[in-house]
Amino acid sequence: MFRPRFVPASNHAQLPQWKDTWTRVLPALTLWILSVILRYGYYGNCSMVLGPSSSRLMKASSVFVQQVQVRDENWKGALVYVFSEKPELSNKVNWNFSNYLIVGAYARKGYSLWLNKGSRIRIRWATQPSRLDKIELIIIKGEKKRETLLPEQTVPFGALFLNEPVTGKEADYNIEEDDKYSVGLINSNPRSIIVTFSLNVTSKVYDVTKASDMCSTLNGSCRLQLQFPLTQYVIVSTPDNGDIAGRYVELSFVARVVTYIAVL
Repeated sequence: MFRPRFVPASNHAQLPQWKDTWTRVLPALTLWILSVILRYGYYGNCSMVLGPSSSRLMKASSVFVQQVQVRDENWKGALVYVFSEKPELSNKVNWNFSNYLIVGAYARKGYSLWLNKGSRIRIRWATQPSRLDKIELIIIKGEKKRETLLPEQTVPFGALFLNEPVTGKEADYNIEEDDKYSVGLINSNPRSIIVTFSLNVTSKVYDVTKASDMCSTLNGSCRLQLQFPLTQYVIVSTPDNGDIAGRYVELSFVARVVTYIAVL
């Protein structure tokens, strides 16, 4: 008796179907990967902490980036510059800040700044003599990989606060790398205290006299086109308006879509 046999389809017969499917999916997948890299990778959005008289440098390839957009949520007038050649970190700006800080029990309070290599910070803090030993100054470098800086020297001093004698300390720091720096005081006392806190900063900033274009966020977000196909340098800077808190600026790189289409 004849029994029919079922012969499995040849793998070779299925290959053209897989090739056709892969050919259709690959361009879309590649474009999606590139868009994700552009959105979240090297040329993604960058939320920056700056500070008075800050000057932060970034590098972008105009082959892949058509435009930079900068938005200052607080409308405090960040300035954006574009260069065809890397500018020099050759200028210095001095600024000061002084205030009373109320630091809660077992709490930390301070400020965040962007500082370039070669900058210097001098910090003074003072309070009642009986509580000074439980006040610690700390400077943390970086965001992802954090590192605590050590001062060059710490010097005690005496002063008057609300007509009462207080004692304080003074510390000097040299900045050896461009980065974000968080400056703050830690209170190990069991109650809140008032501390006189002052900063004296000598900030190294970039020379912007050779910028090819610039814009300001004083009246809202600003946009600058990047000249194709050169590598461009972008500097975001802030004026010294005495405001040390809340200097957050968002920078976005807008893709040059033609380049990514050509890649596909």
